[in-house]
Amino acid sequence: LEMEKAFQKKYELTFNKSEAVFEQILELEKPKPAGGDISFSISVSGDGNKYINTKNKIYIEEEDLMNEEFLVKDSLQKIDWTLSDETKVIGDYNCFKATYTIPISKIYQQSYDKYLKKIEKGEKPLFEMKKPEPTTVIAWYTPEIPVSFGPAGIWGLPGLILQLEDARLIYLCTKVSLKNNEKTKIKIPNQGKIVTKKEFEKYQEKLQKRMDDNGGAIFTTTKE
Repeated sequence: LEMEKAFQKKYELTFNKSEAVFEQILELEKPKPAGGDISFSISVSGDGNKYINTKNKIYIEEEDLMNEEFLVKDSLQKIDWTLSDETKVIGDYNCFKATYTIPISKIYQQSYDKYLKKIEKGEKPLFEMKKPEPTTVIAWYTPEIPVSFGPAGIWGLPGLILQLEDARLIYLCTKVSLKNNEKTKIKIPNQGKIVTKKEFEKYQEKLQKRMDDNGGAIFTTTKE
């Protein structure tokens, strides 16, 4: 139980009619309610602050890669949700279930292919690398709050997402504080080297290649 608590972190989703920012709460004291804000608890740490604008169709997020800060700015991509009639109550809100699938990333697949080739050459891994699989994401959203935002920059449903989960983590809404104010000030992330999504993925590929070449998954050679 204590170990589970140790991995929990607090996040806050602040939004108005067309903008939202998702950020980690760093202070120890209980955060004060802001106009139309939501607090989430999360079971594992996440990335940097994430901002989306559904009117201008853009997103901005802070990323850290080997202690180098990036500000990824690009167009907002539509999520291919599958809606369900399944429901449950979260707090005071009736929620509906929706899902979508994240395909295997190019970077992970390339790394796994290199891992298999090393095994075929007779190299024995000290750590096993799992075969990459598509990831199913489950969201529970409430039409009672008619905005299309959610934690971690996830969006596109006909209601606010109060719970989001996949095989690795879960976001849970712990508090809802709403005000009738469409002009809530949204803090847009601004730290880091500005890059597009494709440019950032190239940095990731270079880093992964370097890790693979240097034994990111540690290998020993088996001699005949």
